[in-house]
Amino acid sequence: MKRTLALLALVPILTATGGAAQAQPVATGQSCARIDDEAKRLLCYDLVFRTGVPGVDPSAPPPQKAATLDDTLVEGWPLTTAPSPTGKGTFMTLTNISPEPMTDSDQSAKLTISCAGTNSSLSFWFPGRYMSSDNRVLEASYDGGKTEKYDVGGYDSQMSLSGPKSIPVIKQLMAANKVKVSATPSSGPKFSAEFDLAGLTKAVTPIREACGW
Repeated sequence: MKRTLALLALVPILTATGGAAQAQPVATGQSCARIDDEAKRLLCYDLVFRTGVPGVDPSAPPPQKAATLDDTLVEGWPLTTAPSPTGKGTFMTLTNISPEPMTDSDQSAKLTISCAGTNSSLSFWFPGRYMSSDNRVLEASYDGGKTEKYDVGGYDSQMSLSGPKSIPVIKQLMAANKVKVSATPSSGPKFSAEFDLAGLTKAVTPIREACGW
C-alpha cells in the first residue's frame, strides 16, 4: 500500500503557484522500454501497468520554465518601467551609456530603446551638444563598417527614431557588437560616441514583447 501511495504521488498535478504548471510527457509501455536505467525502467512500468495511472516518463527532459522579467535583465542594460503616458499599457525604457566620453567632451552619450503602449522608439542623447531643429542627420557605423545615415527627429541634445522607422535600426544594433554614432551640432564640429552592444539581444526582449515585434 505504501509503495502504491508513493507511486501515485508521482503523478503530475497542476500547481496554483505562478499559474498552471506545464504537463510533462506521459509514460507508455514503449517509452518505458527505452529507459536504460533498470530502476527507472521498473518504476516506469509500475506507474503504467501496476497502478493503472499514467505516469511521468523519467527519461523526458524537464519542462521549460517560462521566462520572467528578472531572467531578461542584463548587466549594462538597466530596464525601467512606469505607467504609459498614454494611459494604455506600460512605458518601458532600456538604457546604455557609452563606456568612453564623446569626442572633445568629458561626458558620455546615452542610448535608449523604449516601448510606450505599442510604439517603439530609439534615442541617442548627447549632453551639451545641441542639434539644429531642421535636417537632423545621425550617422552610424556598425562594427567599423560602412557609415549609414538616418534622418531623425528629437529636440535639443536628443536624436530619435520612433514607430516603424526605429525597429530596423534596433535590429541592426542587435546584430552588431559595437556602434559608433556621429552627428554635427548647430554650432561646433562633428562629434562621435561609441556604444558596446554586448547583451542587447537578450536585454531588449521585454521591449520587443511589449511592442509586439
